[in-house]
Amino acid sequence: MPKRKRRSLERARRIIHTCRMVEERGLNPFNVEVREELETLDDQLGELKSYEELCLDVEAVNMLTKVVKAQKDWLSEEASVFYADPAFIEYKLRKMPTKAIVDVFMRAWKPIACVEEISREKLVEAIEYWNRLKPLKSRWGRFTGGYKPREYIDLEELKRQGIIVDETFYSDLEKILNELKEAYETRRSVSYWSFISGGSFEETVKRAYMLSFLLTYGYAELKKIPLREDYTVAPREPVEVKAPSESLPISIDYERWRELSGGGSFG
Repeated sequence: MPKRKRRSLERARRIIHTCRMVEERGLNPFNVEVREELETLDDQLGELKSYEELCLDVEAVNMLTKVVKAQKDWLSEEASVFYADPAFIEYKLRKMPTKAIVDVFMRAWKPIACVEEISREKLVEAIEYWNRLKPLKSRWGRFTGGYKPREYIDLEELKRQGIIVDETFYSDLEKILNELKEAYETRRSVSYWSFISGGSFEETVKRAYMLSFLLTYGYAELKKIPLREDYTVAPREPVEVKAPSESLPISIDYERWRELSGGGSFG
């Protein structure tokens, strides 16, 4: 087989493989350059002669049409929830002149108080009120138990209240990270909900809490799966991120946990 034709067939197989990854794993369909791939198939069509080669070309075109449909479905979903990409908004803001940003702000600004409500007379009245107040110590008698002097809290109490993190926290964090690495090496695509789901609702919440630390400090990354209420989570080497971070709140309730676990209890 001529080398040029072999490259053409390999490109067609690569296109089919990429499109299947989008369809089966829920990857971002906009990562596929549909126009460019169609132009590639059109350019090499004259080199294909046999029935099997033409069938391969037709299959590649068919898979690209499925990607286009996935792009349409994704846009429809994002439009239905008025989704706006933070990076796109930031780009638009940077391109806008300062005066235009100020004009938009002034049109949208709804102050909760106006100048008349914090007049000079009200400020004088507030100062007089604070000047009439008795010292704080003399006012403690109105509360049950009276005034209590400041006391020291021991180390165990601070740990119990979560003010100081116990060493077991870091060992649990490392355990979750190792579990994530093992799951990723086995499946390469780890579902967020499947990963945090535990034997009880309490354990599930704890695993989600630990995973949030790994995401915050860059030891893991989270990506949304288009058209599904799920995310993929993967380990990574921590890197210094100079751009501002983004928050992604994910609600975990008892009913959702029961759906994931097929029923269970709080314990």
